[in-house]
Amino acid sequence: LTLLRDFSPLPIVYTVRTIGQLGRYSLIPSEPIIRLLELGLRNNVEWLDIEACLPENEIKSLCTKVVNQYNHRTKILGSLHTTSSQSESQINDLLDQVNLFGYSDILKVVTGANDESDCYLLHQICQQNKYNKPYIGLCLGTIGATSRVINKRFTPVTHELLSAAAPGQLSVYNLTNERIKRSLIQSKSFYLFGHPISQSVSPAMHTSSYQTLNLPYTYSLNESIDVSTYESIIRSDSFGGASVTIPHKETIGRYIDEVDSTAKTIGAVNTIVKRDDRLIGYNTDWIGIKKPIERLLDDEVDGIAIVIGAGGTARAACYAVNQLNLQLVIYNRSPDKAIELANQFNGKYYDINDIANASIIDPKRIKVIISTIPSKAEFTVPNELLAYKPIVFDVVYKPARTKLLQQALDHHCQIIQGATMLLEQGIQQFELWHQRKAPRNEMKSAVFNGIDE
Repeated sequence: LTLLRDFSPLPIVYTVRTIGQLGRYSLIPSEPIIRLLELGLRNNVEWLDIEACLPENEIKSLCTKVVNQYNHRTKILGSLHTTSSQSESQINDLLDQVNLFGYSDILKVVTGANDESDCYLLHQICQQNKYNKPYIGLCLGTIGATSRVINKRFTPVTHELLSAAAPGQLSVYNLTNERIKRSLIQSKSFYLFGHPISQSVSPAMHTSSYQTLNLPYTYSLNESIDVSTYESIIRSDSFGGASVTIPHKETIGRYIDEVDSTAKTIGAVNTIVKRDDRLIGYNTDWIGIKKPIERLLDDEVDGIAIVIGAGGTARAACYAVNQLNLQLVIYNRSPDKAIELANQFNGKYYDINDIANASIIDPKRIKVIISTIPSKAEFTVPNELLAYKPIVFDVVYKPARTKLLQQALDHHCQIIQGATMLLEQGIQQFELWHQRKAPRNEMKSAVFNGIDE
């Protein structure tokens, strides 16, 4: 489990499969199985696979422990396997069992299949389950391959360079191709809206993710100074989603159906997500700021975060500072927007000319400095602010090493480049659009290609 955590960000589904369920562990006595399941629980696996054939008292005891003792951080997957094809009533009976007395978060039913129609029947009945819960429906053998194609969650796959672990198991590449052929995955167009955007690396970042996962999607620039020109694009059938940058983050909201509460608080939308036929606006910039800082901060830090600037990105930075439980201080040349930001995000505003005034801020308390102003300003801070080695973050990613970041390195401070923010917010965009894990390594390589980290 530790090795898996070290090498993969993917969620862990922890299974102890018994002999009767096509595994290797004896059901009697059940105590060794329960101990192994509790081991997974103690290691905070994301999903705990509990077989419905275990003794009722053991199931209830373990599920109660998941919910009460572990605050349901681990989700429960109830499962049953049978090697014969099943009728509608039999499938419903299996669904009742894998519901695990109401504790299951997802239902897994695996059956045999006499022909392809059994695959479709299994999915039809599972989709209509009376518990209205997500499901995994799989049929065994090569005949059951269709069930793997139409299954939407936790489908077992193999890699092209490996042999199948079981008859009917498909590689990721072949599974995706089959889904495209059956129109289960349809071509979609994704965009970056803004002006100017010709130098953006977002197309390279998102295109790399689609190529890695063999997805039939495109991501392209759509540059316009007039935000209204995007209305026809986002209402088209082929539209999948969009990134939004300056100058449209604060105005695109009028053309979509809903704005997420966090984006409302920040006052800016940088991501449009299509859910069914509704368009929802999100903000992922704050995540792109918070996550890299979080990785470098001490666990129980108490101090000040300075935000330089008061534009749209500064709003996301202020929100991120609040989420990090740091005291917010804003420096800006003009007071109007900065005072508004300070009031909204429970911070303090000072004129940029006072940034060197030690009577205002004790440099010892400064933990983070975030600059949100354009690179052409060639902004740096007074050296005194770097004396106690705060984390220095510049949201600008071109050039990769701004004057502020170079100054910070000269003072042996930890730095965060703007490209890191771009990557983190882009990963969050991908996962909002596609509801699956993003290929981080490939997206990172695309972002940093030609940029010195």
